[in-house]
Amino acid sequence: MPIIELIVYRQRKKTVVISEDKTSVLVNVFGYHVHPYLVAVYQAVGAVCFGAALCQLTTDIAKYSLGRLRPHFLDVCKPNWGNFSCTDAHGHMIYLQDDVCTQTDSKLLKEARLSFPSGHASFSIYTMVYVIVYLQVKMTWRHGPSLLKHFLQALVVYGAFYTCLSRVSDYKHHWSDVLGGSVIGATVGILSARYISNLFEVHKLQTLTKILQDLKLLKSETVENNGTNQDMQLRNV
Repeated sequence: MPIIELIVYRQRKKTVVISEDKTSVLVNVFGYHVHPYLVAVYQAVGAVCFGAALCQLTTDIAKYSLGRLRPHFLDVCKPNWGNFSCTDAHGHMIYLQDDVCTQTDSKLLKEARLSFPSGHASFSIYTMVYVIVYLQVKMTWRHGPSLLKHFLQALVVYGAFYTCLSRVSDYKHHWSDVLGGSVIGATVGILSARYISNLFEVHKLQTLTKILQDLKLLKSETVENNGTNQDMQLRNV
């Protein structure tokens, strides 16, 4: 993000007339003059970090409220099958209330009971959604490589997709855990990009600037065409 913000700042600096007084360009924060690039980086990083904290908080609330046994729970538990029976004297299945695990590490046992939702899936999908929106809004310069933005967006999509698949293939989560985490991540990502960050305000400003630049170019082309037509009429006369 700091690199993208630096490129955006340099592009904006080329199109905006800077005053000779350097202090007029700085942003006043609590009485201190701060460079606008630092303010832009703070806004970008602060928004994405705040959204990530909300995503992690939502995921942890669901984990510790609902929970679920992970697919590899028995491997962590290591129960001694000879010390208990899952059926009664009549052959009916019974519910075991005693702890039958031989695992002595309480942290591993606790973690093995927190399968739903997937924290890796929620964070990766949140990052994917936010970064895609961020790149779509910020990378709008005309003279840069046109496919670079879409290439970076594709990398983020495939990275998040691979992370979600790996949680199932590694037997760390059920597919429904990954789906639940993905829904949380996508929801928080969309809300963060829309209401926490200023990306859409920047997009409106960039759209307005582009319209004004296009109108300026159209006006200059119209003046040149009118001048050319007048010259041709004078020559004909």
